[in-house]
Amino acid sequence: MNHLSLPLTAEYQSLLLANIPMIDVRAPIEFITGSLPYATNLPLILDDERHEIGICYKKKGPKAALALGHERVKGTVKNKRVEAWKLFLTKHPNAVLYCARGGLRSRLSQQWLGEVGITCPRIKGGYKSLRAFMLQSLIDCCETKNFILLSGMTGTADTEAAEFAEIYGLNVSIIPTNQPMARICLLYTS
Repeated sequence: MNHLSLPLTAEYQSLLLANIPMIDVRAPIEFITGSLPYATNLPLILDDERHEIGICYKKKGPKAALALGHERVKGTVKNKRVEAWKLFLTKHPNAVLYCARGGLRSRLSQQWLGEVGITCPRIKGGYKSLRAFMLQSLIDCCETKNFILLSGMTGTADTEAAEFAEIYGLNVSIIPTNQPMARICLLYTS
């Protein structure tokens, strides 16, 4: 499968509004640091492989790093990863995939899927572009809407939503967290 036949999508809004399932082929450490709605982490390379390839990239350059990546992810390892993608795509045939910037890892994943007869679009610009789109959409929305954010160490007042609506006339939207979160407490001093 050549480069030109690999489908690419930049329909960011449609992907998000339609709750399209996504395969995140980045390493688990990247996924934990930040992920997209409806994304499942099925990495092309694992954290230790990424670390080793990154060191090689810095010391020997991109060609050596690419060669090392292919050396680490081949044979049975490669087949297991492709099998995981196939299983996900069987359950979610409309899924898309992405890596950090929509480049090498997602293209390679598409090629490997193509080798077993499966076509899966990748997100143009990857995680970074879709995240930037979501942030810009939020900024645009904040320019026209007024939001009140209620939060606390134990949640966001889900159990009190009806009370807020009845007493204060507030519309409460519950935003579930589907990923582990790091809560950072900033202490204000006078």
